[in-house]
Amino acid sequence: MSRAEEALALYYVDHGTSADTVHHLERGIQAAKVAIDRKGDVSAYHATIGNLYGELAAQSGVVGKMRYGRLASASFAKALELDPKNPLAHVGAGIGKLETPGMFGGSVVEAIAEFRTAQSLDPACAEAWIWRGSRNAASDRSPKRIGPSPKRSR
Repeated sequence: MSRAEEALALYYVDHGTSADTVHHLERGIQAAKVAIDRKGDVSAYHATIGNLYGELAAQSGVVGKMRYGRLASASFAKALELDPKNPLAHVGAGIGKLETPGMFGGSVVEAIAEFRTAQSLDPACAEAWIWRGSRNAASDRSPKRIGPSPKRSR
């Protein structure tokens, strides 16, 4: 249920209002809490609620980003405590480190390390490849020359 609410929230990011998005994220969080209350030792449940908190942080102001960002980080930490080989928990932890300002503990280097760990655990983990690739593309701002080298004779 929480994954369905997350999907609806992501739909409303592009096609609805912020209120619609927040509504579905909050419903997803409630569903994930129920799942965790029933079976709290499942890493995937904690990773899912971490994703929901992270999305809610993205939809929030400064105070909300701090509040929900901390909750997302704690959820991913719990997911990794339960299953250190959960690639999606590593991706979520990496996103958190990427989105958190350095003065509050964020680190691009640590984020990329989390994405690499996820890739090594599951080479087919698309999320790890996408986030690592987007981070590499964003950090590589040097202009690229396309075509023959200027030193090459014609």
